[in-house]
Amino acid sequence: MLRIRLANPNDSMELAALLDQLSGIAIEPSEVARNLAEVRKAKAGLIVAELGRVVGCCEWSIIPSVHRGALGRLIVLVVDKAHRRRGIATAMLAAAEKALAEVGCMQVEALSDIMINNSHNFFRSLGFEQTSYRFIRDLGE
Repeated sequence: MLRIRLANPNDSMELAALLDQLSGIAIEPSEVARNLAEVRKAKAGLIVAELGRVVGCCEWSIIPSVHRGALGRLIVLVVDKAHRRRGIATAMLAAAEKALAEVGCMQVEALSDIMINNSHNFFRSLGFEQTSYRFIRDLGE
């Protein structure tokens, strides 16, 4: 049975493997644990989906804005390749939206890599609309 819960430092190894599937960039479990601590300090959220083991994760943040109030931003939504298309991402998204609504967010936006077309279609199928482009650059060290 699918269980959705808050992520904790003990999930770091499985989260690292999931994030590698998402981005193709290897991240050490110790770095995941450090980043998880920062997520908690920022009052953002990270949940995991379990089916005997962690098979998915969803991370969000809250962006305060003058023109829209509090905005929920989905940063990561990934399900293990062997467990996709079973409703796990939809269940995690529902849990994230509930948590965001409880803290006053009126909208949620989803970030999706420009190359991952199936995620674009997933969000569109759930009523998300593409409303902008996102630009990013490194700030250096």
